[in-house]
Amino acid sequence: EKAAKYNEQLQKTRIAKLEAESGELNCVPHSDFVYECLWDNCDFQFEDVQDLIEHCTGHVHTYYKTTNDPVFQCRWKNCMRVKKNCPPFPTMHRLHRHVKEIHVNKGNGKIVAA
Repeated sequence: EKAAKYNEQLQKTRIAKLEAESGELNCVPHSDFVYECLWDNCDFQFEDVQDLIEHCTGHVHTYYKTTNDPVFQCRWKNCMRVKKNCPPFPTMHRLHRHVKEIHVNKGNGKIVAA
């Protein structure tokens, strides 16, 4: 019984800590956060990450639709794959996934002054 009571208290403490941490993360107003497109020479900014993802999908398809390249190189500004001379992607789908996962979802957003 003592162990059950201790475990219950420990769980309540953990839940309270998680709620406090998530509250801190959610305290930044959504409208003060922007996501920048850094594909080639683009300078578009978006308030919603999903809008940026859709925008980037358009870049990838539009850029490579007009070329006959069998490989797909990332055109994102300062892409580490390009700097490290990594080979281009073999499919457009892999390039799109790279842009989404590496450039968009991993901290491309920034807080701007209100």
